[in-house]
Amino acid sequence: VAGALAEIKRKILRKEYREVNPDMMEITLIDATSRILATMSEKSSERANDYLSKMGVRIMLNALVTSYDGHILLLKDGQEIHTETVIWAAGVKGNPVKGLLEDAYLPNGRLIVDEFNLIKGHEFIFALGDISQMSTTEFPKGHPMVAQVALQQADNFADNVLRQTKKLAPKPFKYIDKGSMATIGRNKAVAEVGKLKLGGVLAWYVWMAVHILFLIGFRNRLAVLFNWAVKYFSYKNTIRLIVRPFVRQKEEPIL
Repeated sequence: VAGALAEIKRKILRKEYREVNPDMMEITLIDATSRILATMSEKSSERANDYLSKMGVRIMLNALVTSYDGHILLLKDGQEIHTETVIWAAGVKGNPVKGLLEDAYLPNGRLIVDEFNLIKGHEFIFALGDISQMSTTEFPKGHPMVAQVALQQADNFADNVLRQTKKLAPKPFKYIDKGSMATIGRNKAVAEVGKLKLGGVLAWYVWMAVHILFLIGFRNRLAVLFNWAVKYFSYKNTIRLIVRPFVRQKEEPIL
């Protein structure tokens, strides 16, 4: 998100909104952890940090947001950031479900589950995806909160339901890490597949190829690829912003 905003500032504003001074736009990325993209390797985090810094994004690490009143963003250490635009990208917390045992919940709001996604203290209630936390030797703090974990848990759970109808023992869940990717901007991305760690243009092409392959239907893939190609070579973008017209305030006469 920060990378996309930085490109809007550098490309869109200067060309299509000349009455707006792009230098007045400041982009700050606030992260409560010690590095951005903490679920990826340190090498990928450093690459992403470098890309964003060169794009003019201010990065604040180990910073925790405590409140925002529409004008002032307050951090835990007392720092204040004056802004009227805040984009929250740190996820949401699931609402507690009535009837579940209190000790089944962790302080972060996730439900403790075993290797079959069965909620702690319950016999026939299961939780999958981000709402659950399955601690293993490989993932002591639970699996990463990404779509692949939820998809694989759903497949395993469905298979176990079928196995139960056949009176077979259920299979424990085993997460298969298919890799992680993050796009930062034009020709800027990071990707990890196994021990392979990519960055820059190559990672950006890999990210694009994977997203196209996951689309349903050849026609959809071709349409998306064509649209991306047109935007890439023409530098034209469909992003449009609604900007309030600047009205100079009349100065009060000096008496």
